[in-house]
Amino acid sequence: MNRSISILAVLAIVLAMGASSASAQDTWTGRWEVQVTNLTTNQVMTPFLLVTHSHDAMLFTPGMPASEGVEAIAEGGDTMPLKMALEGMASVMSIETGMAMTPAGHRATFQINGSGSHRYLSLISMVVPTNDAFVAATIELPTMPGATMTYANAWDAGTEMNDESCESIPGAPMWSECEDASTPASMHMGEGFVTIHNGITGIGDFGPNRDWKNPVAMIRVTRIQ
Repeated sequence: MNRSISILAVLAIVLAMGASSASAQDTWTGRWEVQVTNLTTNQVMTPFLLVTHSHDAMLFTPGMPASEGVEAIAEGGDTMPLKMALEGMASVMSIETGMAMTPAGHRATFQINGSGSHRYLSLISMVVPTNDAFVAATIELPTMPGATMTYANAWDAGTEMNDESCESIPGAPMWSECEDASTPASMHMGEGFVTIHNGITGIGDFGPNRDWKNPVAMIRVTRIQ
Protein backbone atom coordinates (compact mmCIF):
# COMPACT_ATOMS: atom_id res chain seq x y z
CA MET A 1 0.00 0.00 0.00
CA ASN A 2 2.77 2.44 0.89
CA ARG A 3 4.51 1.60 -2.37
CA SER A 4 1.32 2.39 -4.29
CA ILE A 5 0.95 5.69 -2.47
CA SER A 6 4.55 6.59 -3.27
CA ILE A 7 4.07 5.85 -6.97
CA LEU A 8 0.87 7.91 -7.06
CA ALA A 9 2.67 10.77 -5.33
CA VAL A 10 5.48 10.70 -7.89
CA LEU A 11 2.98 10.63 -10.75
CA ALA A 12 1.15 13.60 -9.27
CA ILE A 13 4.39 15.58 -9.09
CA VAL A 14 5.29 14.71 -12.69
CA LEU A 15 1.84 15.67 -13.94
CA ALA A 16 1.97 18.94 -12.01
CA MET A 17 5.39 19.75 -13.46
CA GLY A 18 4.11 18.98 -16.95
CA ALA A 19 1.08 21.20 -16.49
CA SER A 20 3.28 23.99 -15.14
CA SER A 21 5.65 23.65 -18.10
CA ALA A 22 2.78 23.69 -20.60
CA SER A 23 1.32 26.75 -18.86
CA ALA A 24 4.68 28.53 -19.08
CA GLN A 25 4.95 27.73 -22.78
CA ASP A 26 1.52 29.27 -23.40
CA THR A 27 1.96 32.48 -21.40
CA TRP A 28 5.07 34.05 -22.94
CA THR A 29 4.70 37.03 -25.25
CA GLY A 30 7.12 38.82 -27.53
CA ARG A 31 7.68 40.94 -30.59
CA TRP A 32 9.40 39.95 -33.82
CA GLU A 33 10.87 41.64 -36.87
CA VAL A 34 9.96 40.00 -40.16
CA GLN A 35 11.89 40.62 -43.38
CA VAL A 36 10.53 39.26 -46.65
CA THR A 37 12.78 39.33 -49.74
CA ASN A 38 11.33 38.90 -53.24
CA LEU A 39 13.56 36.28 -54.92
CA THR A 40 11.93 36.40 -58.36
CA THR A 41 13.64 38.14 -61.27
CA ASN A 42 10.62 39.88 -62.81
CA GLN A 43 7.57 39.57 -60.54
CA VAL A 44 6.12 41.99 -58.00
CA MET A 45 4.51 41.10 -54.66
CA THR A 46 1.50 43.12 -53.54
CA PRO A 47 1.32 44.51 -49.97
CA PHE A 48 1.64 41.64 -47.51
CA LEU A 49 -0.76 40.54 -44.80
CA LEU A 50 0.91 39.04 -41.71
CA VAL A 51 -0.88 37.35 -38.81
CA THR A 52 0.19 35.59 -35.61
CA HIS A 53 -2.16 32.81 -34.59
CA SER A 54 -2.65 29.40 -33.04
CA HIS A 55 -2.69 26.15 -34.99
CA ASP A 56 -6.45 26.56 -35.46
CA ALA A 57 -6.18 29.57 -37.81
CA MET A 58 -4.14 28.42 -40.80
CA LEU A 59 -4.80 30.64 -43.83
CA PHE A 60 -5.25 27.81 -46.34
CA THR A 61 -4.87 24.07 -46.81
CA PRO A 62 -3.10 22.70 -49.91
CA GLY A 63 -5.44 20.52 -51.94
CA MET A 64 -8.55 22.27 -50.57
CA PRO A 65 -10.56 25.21 -52.00
CA ALA A 66 -9.24 28.67 -51.15
CA SER A 67 -11.29 30.85 -48.81
CA GLU A 68 -12.86 34.07 -50.11
CA GLY A 69 -10.15 36.03 -48.29
CA VAL A 70 -7.32 34.10 -49.92
CA GLU A 71 -9.09 34.37 -53.29
CA ALA A 72 -9.29 38.17 -52.94
CA ILE A 73 -5.54 38.36 -52.34
CA ALA A 74 -4.58 35.85 -55.04
CA GLU A 75 -6.69 37.48 -57.76
CA GLY A 76 -6.36 41.16 -56.86
CA GLY A 77 -3.99 41.71 -53.95
CA ASP A 78 -6.90 42.84 -51.73
CA THR A 79 -6.05 42.02 -48.09
CA MET A 80 -9.19 43.51 -46.54
CA PRO A 81 -11.57 40.48 -46.82
CA LEU A 82 -9.07 38.14 -45.17
CA LYS A 83 -8.18 40.71 -42.53
CA MET A 84 -11.86 41.20 -41.67
CA ALA A 85 -12.37 37.43 -41.47
CA LEU A 86 -9.44 37.06 -39.05
CA GLU A 87 -10.20 40.03 -36.79
CA GLY A 88 -11.85 39.08 -33.52
CA MET A 89 -10.94 35.39 -33.72
CA ALA A 90 -9.62 33.99 -30.42
CA SER A 91 -7.06 32.00 -32.38
CA VAL A 92 -5.57 35.22 -33.81
CA MET A 93 -3.35 37.63 -31.87
CA SER A 94 -1.95 40.27 -34.25
CA ILE A 95 -2.55 41.31 -37.86
CA GLU A 96 -0.27 43.60 -39.84
CA THR A 97 -0.69 44.77 -43.43
CA GLY A 98 1.90 46.34 -45.69
CA MET A 99 1.44 49.58 -47.61
CA ALA A 100 3.70 49.10 -50.61
CA MET A 101 4.54 46.66 -53.38
CA THR A 102 7.75 44.60 -53.12
CA PRO A 103 9.54 44.48 -56.51
CA ALA A 104 11.93 41.72 -57.55
CA GLY A 105 15.09 41.77 -55.44
CA HIS A 106 13.58 44.10 -52.83
CA ARG A 107 12.73 43.54 -49.18
CA ALA A 108 9.72 44.39 -47.02
CA THR A 109 10.13 44.72 -43.24
CA PHE A 110 7.45 44.39 -40.55
CA GLN A 111 7.09 44.03 -36.78
CA ILE A 112 4.43 41.86 -35.16
CA ASN A 113 3.48 40.49 -31.72
CA GLY A 114 3.13 36.83 -30.79
CA SER A 115 2.68 34.60 -27.75
CA GLY A 116 2.93 31.03 -26.55
CA SER A 117 -0.67 30.33 -27.51
CA HIS A 118 -0.30 32.29 -30.78
CA ARG A 119 3.12 31.00 -31.81
CA TYR A 120 2.61 30.77 -35.58
CA LEU A 121 3.34 33.52 -38.08
CA SER A 122 1.63 33.39 -41.47
CA LEU A 123 2.11 35.81 -44.35
CA ILE A 124 0.50 36.10 -47.77
CA SER A 125 0.73 38.33 -50.86
CA MET A 126 -0.28 38.19 -54.52
CA VAL A 127 2.41 37.55 -57.13
CA VAL A 128 1.86 39.75 -60.20
CA PRO A 129 1.46 39.68 -63.10
CA THR A 130 -0.47 36.42 -62.70
CA ASN A 131 -4.10 35.35 -62.62
CA ASP A 132 -4.25 33.94 -59.09
CA ALA A 133 -0.75 33.21 -57.79
CA PHE A 134 0.15 34.06 -54.22
CA VAL A 135 3.20 33.68 -52.04
CA ALA A 136 2.55 32.35 -48.54
CA ALA A 137 4.26 30.63 -45.62
CA THR A 138 3.61 29.66 -42.01
CA ILE A 139 6.48 29.72 -39.50
CA GLU A 140 6.71 28.88 -35.81
CA LEU A 141 8.03 31.98 -34.08
CA PRO A 142 11.55 31.59 -32.65
CA THR A 143 11.67 32.06 -28.88
CA MET A 144 15.45 32.40 -28.57
CA PRO A 145 17.64 35.36 -29.62
CA GLY A 146 18.89 35.32 -33.18
CA ALA A 147 17.20 34.97 -36.53
CA THR A 148 15.29 32.12 -38.14
CA MET A 149 15.26 31.95 -41.94
CA THR A 150 12.95 30.05 -44.25
CA TYR A 151 11.66 30.18 -47.82
CA ALA A 152 8.19 30.50 -49.35
CA ASN A 153 6.70 29.06 -52.54
CA ALA A 154 4.23 30.53 -54.98
CA TRP A 155 0.80 28.89 -54.74
CA ASP A 156 -2.09 28.78 -57.20
CA ALA A 157 -5.41 29.64 -55.52
CA GLY A 158 -7.27 27.57 -58.12
CA THR A 159 -9.97 30.23 -58.40
CA GLU A 160 -9.22 31.54 -61.89
CA MET A 161 -7.98 29.98 -65.11
CA ASN A 162 -4.32 30.76 -65.80
CA ASP A 163 -4.83 32.37 -69.21
CA GLU A 164 -1.97 34.87 -68.58
CA SER A 165 -4.08 37.54 -70.27
CA CYS A 166 -3.67 41.27 -69.67
CA GLU A 167 -7.44 41.62 -69.53
CA SER A 168 -7.77 39.21 -66.62
CA ILE A 169 -4.70 40.25 -64.63
CA PRO A 170 -4.83 43.34 -62.36
CA GLY A 171 -2.59 46.31 -62.96
CA ALA A 172 -2.44 45.95 -66.76
CA PRO A 173 -1.09 49.50 -67.32
CA MET A 174 1.94 48.56 -65.19
CA TRP A 175 3.09 45.80 -67.53
CA SER A 176 4.85 46.59 -70.81
CA GLU A 177 3.35 43.46 -72.36
CA CYS A 178 -0.13 44.93 -72.03
CA GLU A 179 0.36 48.08 -74.13
CA ASP A 180 -0.85 46.43 -77.34
CA ALA A 181 -2.36 43.23 -75.99
CA SER A 182 -5.71 42.02 -77.25
CA THR A 183 -6.01 38.61 -75.62
CA PRO A 184 -9.61 38.07 -74.44
CA ALA A 185 -10.18 37.70 -70.73
CA SER A 186 -10.82 34.22 -69.39
CA MET A 187 -14.35 33.43 -68.19
CA HIS A 188 -13.46 29.93 -66.98
CA MET A 189 -13.01 28.74 -63.42
CA GLY A 190 -9.63 27.59 -62.15
CA GLU A 191 -8.53 24.28 -60.71
CA GLY A 192 -10.84 24.55 -57.71
CA PHE A 193 -8.20 23.95 -55.03
CA VAL A 194 -4.90 25.39 -53.82
CA THR A 195 -1.83 23.87 -55.43
CA ILE A 196 1.78 24.76 -56.22
CA HIS A 197 1.81 27.27 -59.08
CA ASN A 198 3.23 26.26 -62.47
CA GLY A 199 4.64 29.72 -63.17
CA ILE A 200 4.26 31.65 -66.43
CA THR A 201 3.97 29.21 -69.35
CA GLY A 202 3.74 31.70 -72.23
CA ILE A 203 0.20 30.87 -73.40
CA GLY A 204 -0.97 34.48 -73.13
CA ASP A 205 0.54 37.96 -73.16
CA PHE A 206 3.50 37.25 -70.86
CA GLY A 207 6.74 35.59 -71.94
CA PRO A 208 9.36 33.42 -70.21
CA ASN A 209 11.02 36.48 -68.68
CA ARG A 210 8.09 36.63 -66.24
CA ASP A 211 8.51 33.01 -65.14
CA TRP A 212 10.02 31.90 -61.82
CA LYS A 213 11.16 28.82 -59.97
CA ASN A 214 10.25 28.15 -56.36
CA PRO A 215 10.99 29.37 -53.78
CA VAL A 216 9.95 32.94 -54.56
CA ALA A 217 10.62 34.61 -51.21
CA MET A 218 13.10 34.44 -48.34
CA ILE A 219 11.75 35.15 -44.85
CA ARG A 220 13.91 36.16 -41.91
CA VAL A 221 12.27 36.32 -38.46
CA THR A 222 14.11 37.83 -35.47
CA ARG A 223 12.84 38.15 -31.92
CA ILE A 224 13.36 41.73 -30.75
CA GLN A 225 11.50 41.68 -27.40
